[in-house]
Order: sequence, then structure tokens, then C-alpha cells
Amino acid sequence: MSPAVRITVVTFRRPVLLERALRSLVAQTHAAWSAEVCNDDPADGRPAEVVRRLADPRISLAPLGPRRGAAARFNEAFRPGPEPYASLLEDDNWWEPAFLATMVAALEARPDVALACGNERIWREELDGAWTDTG
Repeated sequence: MSPAVRITVVTFRRPVLLERALRSLVAQTHAAWSAEVCNDDPADGRPAEVVRRLADPRISLAPLGPRRGAAARFNEAFRPGPEPYASLLEDDNWWEPAFLATMVAALEARPDVALACGNERIWREELDGAWTDTG
């Protein structure tokens, strides 16, 4: 069985980007993950709507609390938990389908390593909303 990954998805008033980020999770080839969406605007109900619309049991919404800011929310990603791996996905990013599989394989191959990070792939948003890979 594949090792589980807990993913914290931080969002703040960007439901369209949040949905894209979450869809990239659903498309992962490594399926042993769970994601908790941390909405940093308690007055914004749109993240809950996105989570309901996707209807993936691996995605949940963290309990609402006061606004804490990005840095505090990022720290939540690495709190202790039962899963062997944890990751952070911001709402304005998305992952290629093999991202989790690649990262888990790298960590499994090197049990002496506690943290792994991947380089970015830079995309440019066009005026019409399309995305262009800058290479």
C-alpha cells in the first residue's frame, strides 16, 4: 500500500484558483492522500461550495476560525499527524499528475531525508485566462 500524504490547502478569497488546485489533487497518480482546505476568510463561504461540488471524500474543510494570515496557515501543514508525509498546496498553485508519486518515491528511497521540495514550473496567465508554459 502506498504511504499516505496529508495535504493542507490554504485559500483566501480565490475560489476559482482553489478549484483548479483541488482538481490537480484529484488527478494525482498517487491516490493515498487526504486534503484539508484551510479557508483564511471566515466570511467567505465559497471554499465550502468548491469542496461540496468536487464531492471527493479525501477533501475536507477545516473548521472555520479567525483570520490568521498565510504564514500561520502554512505552519498548520506540518503539524504532527498519523500520516508519514505532509505537504502544502496554496490555492494559486497546482500539481502535475505525478507530483505526489514522484515526491513520495524520492522520500521512500531516502529515509534519512526529512524534507523534500520540488522546483517550480512557471506558467504565464494570458489576458483571455489561458495559461502558457514558459518552459
